[in-house]
Amino acid sequence: MTPFNMSRFMRESEAFTHDDLKLQALMRAALVDVVSQIDVAHDDTAYIKTGDIPASWLRDASVQVRYLLFFADDPEIARLLRSVILYQARRILLDPYANAFVEGPRVREYPWEPEQQGVWERKFEIDSLAHPILLAWSYWKVTGDTSIFTSETKNALELAISTLMLEQDHGDSQYKFESDTERAGSNPVSKETGMIWSGFRPSDDVCIYNFPIAQQMQAVAALGALGDIALHAYRDNSLLDKAQKLRQEVYAGIETHGIIHDRSGERMYAYEVDGLGNAVSFDDANFGLLSAPYFGFVAVDNLVYQATRRFILSKQNPHYFTGSVGSGIGSPHTPDGWIWPLGLAMEGLTTDDPLEHQRILDLLVASDRGNHALPESFDANDVRDYTREEFGMPHALFVEFYLTKFLGRPALPMPNTEDLRVSR
Repeated sequence: MTPFNMSRFMRESEAFTHDDLKLQALMRAALVDVVSQIDVAHDDTAYIKTGDIPASWLRDASVQVRYLLFFADDPEIARLLRSVILYQARRILLDPYANAFVEGPRVREYPWEPEQQGVWERKFEIDSLAHPILLAWSYWKVTGDTSIFTSETKNALELAISTLMLEQDHGDSQYKFESDTERAGSNPVSKETGMIWSGFRPSDDVCIYNFPIAQQMQAVAALGALGDIALHAYRDNSLLDKAQKLRQEVYAGIETHGIIHDRSGERMYAYEVDGLGNAVSFDDANFGLLSAPYFGFVAVDNLVYQATRRFILSKQNPHYFTGSVGSGIGSPHTPDGWIWPLGLAMEGLTTDDPLEHQRILDLLVASDRGNHALPESFDANDVRDYTREEFGMPHALFVEFYLTKFLGRPALPMPNTEDLRVSR
């Protein structure tokens, strides 16, 4: 494959100026961050590393390149996006349960690691299938380019939906994951929720209860996109019917089992449920409940979402932290008291309040330790303490946040659930 010409990004980066020189430096670096993560895969598609880990997560890569849609009028950027979409289709066909892939053979260190060449990690997460579908759909909606909808892509979409349908009743599945420290599916779940079983969270941590509500929301969005693709790109009524049916069942499951009550009696979304009456209440900065409007699942002013948001951004959420630097959502994946820039950017993307936009922007700029890179997380009292210096997703989401909330660029397309709400 001819190397990608990323000169457009270099020009965009160099052209960005601001009176706040720290913001200018951070934005310039974020605009071109994905360039350093691009590699050519063995099948001449585009392989996007997650950062300092030499593997490509389907979710992460989809997020890392999504902001490129703002610049997809450039032929080289469009070519890169097409190559990423094809890469992901081929990896789903390789193993629909894998969440991360690597180029070339991997040296196995532990007996539970996958033996299949090209698979880095086999932690089944619903969003590993949802994000590639949404990326392909969004690319189509922005560019009008249907060349991505090949027979190979269709095979991947069909395998993705058949996997999701199978996992509505995990008892029928052959998938399992067990290591020295983690075992997926330790707790029983109901077989009759309509929702999709997931072994792991977006943080790659094992689920307590295996119906994570935020991932169900992302599945609803992806299934809406898949139905649109089936109808207009492939004209396949069978695939359309499967997507619509599963979408309706997952949505109904969220409405029936995924809504609990907070301390004041208000209805809010749980983080995970088992469909048997058990739930855990918190949020994780890695595409958790806070992101529901971002994926078009609800409007920002939805009452259940607003109650959930108040809970998330308060001390009631055990993973919301406040320190001398600022406040934000963290994760059980990282130390207590540490904030994720990824969560800050999502907090900004899911509010219409300009004062909040500015507060979040100031905090993101303050988290720059001088190297113009946003880490995975940082200590709310000292940004010099952090995890994962090279982590691609927060840079991409930061660009999307700034372009839409400060420069007035229209939000990138996402499906919505308005038709489902009307039907209920």
